[in-house]
Amino acid sequence: MAIGVLAPSRLERQNSRISTLKAASCHAPPSPRTPEPEFGLHHAHVTDYVELPTEGASTSNRVRMLRADQFAQMYDTYASLDVPHHILFPYLHCGNNGNPRQNIFFSGTPAGPSLPRYRGLTVVRVGKEGESLSSATNSVLLSSVNSSDLIYKGLDGHHFHVPEPITNINMRLFGLQCLYYAMVSDIVVYSPDGLTPEACATAQALQEAHTDLFQERVVRHRNPLLYNVFIISDTFDELERVCPHLIAIGSDGTPLRHISLPQREVAEMEHFSRASPIAPNVWLGTPRDFVPDDTENPENKPTFGIGIEVIDVGGLPPSSFLELVDTTFAEYDAQMQRGENPKEQTAHLECPVSLPLGSDPQTLCEGLLNMCVWIHRHAQPLEAEREARRIILYCHDGYSESSVLALSYLMYTMGLTLDQAYMHVQLDLHRSFFVSSSDWQLLQKLEDRMPALREAHPPSQVTVAPLDETRPQFMDDFHFDGSMPSRILPFLYLGSVRHAMNSRLHQRLGITHVVSVGENCLTDAGPHTLEAARRAGIVDVLEIQNLADDGIDALRPVLSDIVQYIEQARLSGGRVLVHCRVGVSRSASTVIAYVMAHMDWSLMESYLYVRSRRLNVLIQPHVLFLWELRGWEIYLTHLKQQDPETRALPIAIGEDRDLYPTLPTKRHALGEMPLTWSSLAREIAVFNARYLSGALQGQVATM
Repeated sequence: MAIGVLAPSRLERQNSRISTLKAASCHAPPSPRTPEPEFGLHHAHVTDYVELPTEGASTSNRVRMLRADQFAQMYDTYASLDVPHHILFPYLHCGNNGNPRQNIFFSGTPAGPSLPRYRGLTVVRVGKEGESLSSATNSVLLSSVNSSDLIYKGLDGHHFHVPEPITNINMRLFGLQCLYYAMVSDIVVYSPDGLTPEACATAQALQEAHTDLFQERVVRHRNPLLYNVFIISDTFDELERVCPHLIAIGSDGTPLRHISLPQREVAEMEHFSRASPIAPNVWLGTPRDFVPDDTENPENKPTFGIGIEVIDVGGLPPSSFLELVDTTFAEYDAQMQRGENPKEQTAHLECPVSLPLGSDPQTLCEGLLNMCVWIHRHAQPLEAEREARRIILYCHDGYSESSVLALSYLMYTMGLTLDQAYMHVQLDLHRSFFVSSSDWQLLQKLEDRMPALREAHPPSQVTVAPLDETRPQFMDDFHFDGSMPSRILPFLYLGSVRHAMNSRLHQRLGITHVVSVGENCLTDAGPHTLEAARRAGIVDVLEIQNLADDGIDALRPVLSDIVQYIEQARLSGGRVLVHCRVGVSRSASTVIAYVMAHMDWSLMESYLYVRSRRLNVLIQPHVLFLWELRGWEIYLTHLKQQDPETRALPIAIGEDRDLYPTLPTKRHALGEMPLTWSSLAREIAVFNARYLSGALQGQVATM
């Protein structure tokens, strides 16, 4: 099955970017023969809003005041608008004055794209002197940004920031979206204390910047829009009373619609990778799960006698230290045998999965093999007088470094082959793990030495798992590099083109359906390929054609079809792999869209959920895809209010979400957290700053 999206050649794109975007849109653009309509907010009579009293003559672009109820109506109207992408793009790629290469690529001319006939909404909070949005602990409206993110004061007045020049074509300039969007937005200013002098001054500065920008645009563009600046005259107490659904942090400091993305990512990770047993008395988890036997345990968590922190690079535990631990525990056990009441003993040690440069590779193999034997000796001692100790293997996220030691231990103690250990963890233990290509090479060497190790140091469980010659040998596929597709939901995997091409991996995981987003994996019909499996009726394939990850091709025209396909596969008892080339942009955006619909979660909640379950692969939907996902959220919110029997998209929104173990905290449903584009993009940019440099996301110049 294939879905084609009209997409011109690369040369045609260079010559006519704007028409390309319109052709790919799921909304019909306005006819060039008729006056261009405006999209977004519309004020029939802006002069109906009372002007903020200031010195000087009244003009049409004075700051105007809003009551709390007027603001709520304006925001709700804005949040309900599913604006077609061709209205804002390629402007949001290029901004007011993009670099020539960026402009040519996205708009076909060095001068850049025409201005959108669009009126957005940006909300600016003015706190006490010296208080930024990041330090605000109370009285914050949804979608608030800082005025300093938008404007600066020059010698001749206030102006919008000028972005730092970028030399390469970049479709992920999230750091500039707040600025770009404010330049095509009405701006609403508020202070927790109402019409404070600081808030009024900020509003006037923003209006000055908008007026300056308008005068600049009049010279370069035809009939540019003049944008408004409003100020909320009511205090935050009145906002809480009138529009409680727009409160991010209450006046008492309660976070209502506020998500700290870094904190939530950690919480998602800790819950997703929370401790669970992988073998008798051996657990896998995160640092938060390591509760020593000799400490207080108010949360009544499992406690551990030995904690092994698996680190990336370091030295192996000295044999003298391991012998000291052995002696200490032996003395404790002897005291217990004599009926004494000795003090509880706990051991903590580090174990690396790689050694410093210049080290002998064989040393690492020997050390990890010896560690497997040592762990087993304490988890399942053969001597009757020795006490079995609960051991936890952990690393910072629960899977990055610890996966190698966990898989090695399973091969040793259970007699599994490496591929059996993979499937045991994935399917039987229901844990996800991450193995890099270098880790996989190490694991292969360890697997080769396991039979000799088990013979020299027989574990208590001496039965070797039978080797089923008929099972698909997915590791033999040349596409396999050690990594597994990410399990997002029990029936939904997200991966790369390598995962899609490995049909033997599909059979082992029970994958029955594959969605290829913009990548053709059916050209090779050799043995064990996706095409061979499709022809044999083993797997069904939905191929989305002509959808490049270039910031130009749109996802919305095919999104409903993909979501329906995944839903039908789920209802039939199947499992779905969604992939693109790497599994970070096109397919990640598609999976986020499905999670939003299936779980009835907001875009931000779904983004965080998918991101945490992609493990060490950083998902990176570009600016256009994120805009489309925001529109998809608005579409689903409208859809949720309709009769399920007559919905245009036949999917049970959120009906089965309670079936899956998820983070034990409130998640915001569709429509509960309608962020403005300025705020959404800013949050993503700040979030990604820990992983990507500012240059990769775009940044403003320091004035």
